[in-house]
Amino acid sequence: MIKLRYLLNELYNIPGYVDREPNEFLKVFLKLVKKKYPESEWHTDFNELKSKDADRATIIAMAIKTTNPAVDPEPGKPYYVGIAMEDVATKQYKGVLGDAIKEYMSVLLRQNRDSMPALFLITDNDNPDAWEHVANKYNLTLITMDNWDEYVEPEEDPDEDPYEILD
Repeated sequence: MIKLRYLLNELYNIPGYVDREPNEFLKVFLKLVKKKYPESEWHTDFNELKSKDADRATIIAMAIKTTNPAVDPEPGKPYYVGIAMEDVATKQYKGVLGDAIKEYMSVLLRQNRDSMPALFLITDNDNPDAWEHVANKYNLTLITMDNWDEYVEPEEDPDEDPYEILD
């Protein structure tokens, strides 16, 4: 009888095996990229996608909701919800990321009616003009590590995460 851990090791060695499902936002991205670029191949690992071509595209992203109230909330909407981008390099796969953001944000807002829409950058913003353009195009508040405290009340306990991962 084969031990489970040996069986799992064998499964991980099968070409094309995906060890973890991507989160819901990345599933939307994959659906759209496969429609526009049907020959593309991608490796997924929960919050990360990588194309399998030589000029590798990468997306690390997830849906989050703030756990602390907004500084200046809309009536009845004290929290932000949105897609948190950690790393994005779409390379030759143009025109898919924006469509994925638009489609998935509509889902998030239906599921979180008490929230305002936002695009979170949870890493250094190396391209502020591009991210500002994306946020404006889809009517999202751009919240970065640099301006977080302008939009969200600071945490009482600095060791706690200021957001909840939704996927």
